Amino acid sequence: MRKIVLLAFLSLLPLRGEDSMTEPLVKLHLLGDVQERGEKGGFWIDWCENRRTIEKSALIEGDDVREIIESLSSHLLSRDAGNLCDHSPAYGIIARDEQGRILTTSLCFSCSSWVRPKRRLKISGGYGINNPLCLVLRKHLELPSHVLDSAKQEAEEEAAREAEKQEKAATEEAKEEGASPSSR
Repeated sequence: MRKIVLLAFLSLLPLRGEDSMTEPLVKLHLLGDVQERGEKGGFWIDWCENRRTIEKSALIEGDDVREIIESLSSHLLSRDAGNLCDHSPAYGIIARDEQGRILTTSLCFSCSSWVRPKRRLKISGGYGINNPLCLVLRKHLELPSHVLDSAKQEAEEEAAREAEKQEKAATEEAKEEGASPSSR
């Protein structure tokens, strides 16, 4: 009986060469306000040396992890970010790939930056909630409605400014055409 149990247990151990492979996973946090100094818990933001509250969390496994890790790999750049805000709204992420490598960082799409110890680096794909990486993360943990509403309002205001600019350009063009010698 002991031999059967021992053989069953040994069959659960990884074979030589397989021990370097681990199951990839992603722990995704939606971060909130800055916590008071000395307060425990939360998510540590290295570059500004503070903790943010964790509003919601999601553990992602399986094929969804691969999509997130691939998106992180393609959008997290190694060059310094230029335009910086207060890192809000921000996602906190802990990702482990198949080789067991772990990435712990916070992601801000207001300024398109991510952090490494004492550095703020660029996220490719533009600013805001429609950044491709942000869209991947939003499938698993949606941003709060007040953030989405604010972004929608900003987009509408930008569209109105652009329409006004185009209308003004069309009016100027019409004036120029009316004053040209060929129209006389």
